[in-house]
Amino acid sequence: MNNTVFNVSVKINETDPFKILNITRKAAANGTAETVSDLHLPLVLLGVLSSFIIAANSLVIVLVYKNKQLQTVTNLYLACLASSDLLSGLVAIPLIFACNLMPIAHSMVACIAMDLTSRFIAFSTILHLVIVTFERYVMIIHPMHYYRIVSKKRMVASVIIIWGFSLTASLIQLLWINLNQSKLTVTDERYIDKIYSYNCFVWLVALPSILLGVVYVRIFQALRYQLKKIRRQVSHITSSRRVRHKRGQKRAVTIFALMIFAFILGWFSYFFSGILHDEDVEINIPPAVNITLLFFRFGTSLFNPLLYTLFKEDFKAALKSHFYKYQQNWLDEIPLSTSAGSCRKYNA
Repeated sequence: MNNTVFNVSVKINETDPFKILNITRKAAANGTAETVSDLHLPLVLLGVLSSFIIAANSLVIVLVYKNKQLQTVTNLYLACLASSDLLSGLVAIPLIFACNLMPIAHSMVACIAMDLTSRFIAFSTILHLVIVTFERYVMIIHPMHYYRIVSKKRMVASVIIIWGFSLTASLIQLLWINLNQSKLTVTDERYIDKIYSYNCFVWLVALPSILLGVVYVRIFQALRYQLKKIRRQVSHITSSRRVRHKRGQKRAVTIFALMIFAFILGWFSYFFSGILHDEDVEINIPPAVNITLLFFRFGTSLFNPLLYTLFKEDFKAALKSHFYKYQQNWLDEIPLSTSAGSCRKYNA
């Protein structure tokens, strides 16, 4: 497990499994670290971040729920992702408070719960990005088959699978986490944890990131070719309309690519440090760097909703309509109710 949070890490050793090492608090007590108020400052900032995460993701969910124009396949996936990101503010960050502020002897359960929740959010995020990327790929590369491949029933089924798999993949650690050493030895536990960490990093971080990178290169190449083809058409009016539509698609794809980059930036260090921890590789990382990485990790839960509410055209229009009673066309999405004929009209 990778339970490093500011000054608390859950570490297995031969004499005391899952012993809570509160190094910074001990150093502060000995006068070799920052003051207590300095140690609490990151927690205060995390509280602020938690509030923004809850507000931003709640706004996304409300907008999709209240605006039929936003209820496209892509946006419904984004609403599900927002529900997952919402857990960062509602559950994961409060557990960081509990892990750091509770007495060391009683904070172990909170630290373990924090790690399980963090892994669930990471798994859910990357899987949502994979399925959104697949939907975009089909829409742009195989538009004539879009409604045959992508449907509301399949969307609901895929979301259930994503949440079920993410929950199972994170909670499965409870099968070998042993607080009283009654079933597994510490050596067995560490060996299983090492295998688990490597599998998570390879199959749920590294390979999906590489695959998504390749797919987005293909999507951008296809969009570039389609835009050039449209500009060569004779009818200026028709060409202009279709160029706007393709540019809207390109903007949406760019947003999703940035979300994937944010995931890599925020979560790569988390899983990699877990592997180093399991391999007993000690790296002296300055506390400021460790805290910055923690903010990057949970900052993705704020970055995601801000990206598609402020830069995605249909969400921008919904925001203007909601707050300023301003209406405009939604150009970068095809509603679930759109007929296959309309789809062919847009992508012919």
